[in-house]
Amino acid sequence: MNQSHGFIRLAKAASRFTGRPACFGLALLVVAAWAITVRCSVSAIPGNW
Repeated sequence: MNQSHGFIRLAKAASRFTGRPACFGLALLVVAAWAITVRCSVSAIPGNW
């Protein structure tokens, strides 16, 4: 039962954190960085534009 209580506390803390604007901004930056690196790696392949 004690493990369950710890998990619930962790789940609540994670849900509070992920609802914040700073977390959304961080996610946006991660997606933008991923998109840039994918685009650069694809354009480095010979025969691709």
